[in-house]
Amino acid sequence: MDLISNLKELLSRHRFDEKILITSDFETGNQILQTLARDPGWINFKAATVLSLASEAAEAGLIEEGIEKISLLETNIIIDGIFSGLSEEGKLTYFKKYTINTGIISAITDVIFELKMSSVTPQDLKNRYFIDEKKAYDLRSIFSRYR
Repeated sequence: MDLISNLKELLSRHRFDEKILITSDFETGNQILQTLARDPGWINFKAATVLSLASEAAEAGLIEEGIEKISLLETNIIIDGIFSGLSEEGKLTYFKKYTINTGIISAITDVIFELKMSSVTPQDLKNRYFIDEKKAYDLRSIFSRYR
């Protein structure tokens, strides 16, 4: 049985229930759903990724505890503040502060996000994992302040 046949069978049994199509990325999921939407009857489907579902589940728990999830933009602003503070204190040895640091701030934010998702702590970032030990030091410093 192919994907479309399986989805048709699911639809016949759960016509009005929400159905979530889990794909590797939203673009793939939306392309599949757009293709299905050409035929009548494909209702209550949405695309999701494993990460988006995990984020939704975690967010609900955080809200119950009175903790609010911050946006990517807010995270970038926080990382930029940490980066600037460490630079002004002379504590960055690898990264340099420029008037506009958007690219490096975004890259550092992405790295910290991936490290957190992998349960890596700043102390886990050993010098031997980096070509330049100064980069390890700076990332540990930024990550430590962020936590």
